[in-house]
Amino acid sequence: MAGHRRESFWTRWPDAEAGPLWAGIHVHERAGVAVIVGVEVFTEPPGDARSAPGPAAADHTDDL
Repeated sequence: MAGHRRESFWTRWPDAEAGPLWAGIHVHERAGVAVIVGVEVFTEPPGDARSAPGPAAADHTDDL
């Protein structure tokens, strides 16, 4: 499935250093068109909130 890509961007919000929230936006790009496919807000780091490893404020990209 060349030409498909998913990206997730995480940051602390509203203050990038202190939070208190974690906000993530998920984008799917297909054939050069990017679409927002999800938004998440957590009160603790995303990996901890899901009880599994998460991006923890780092950019994450998957090529499909």
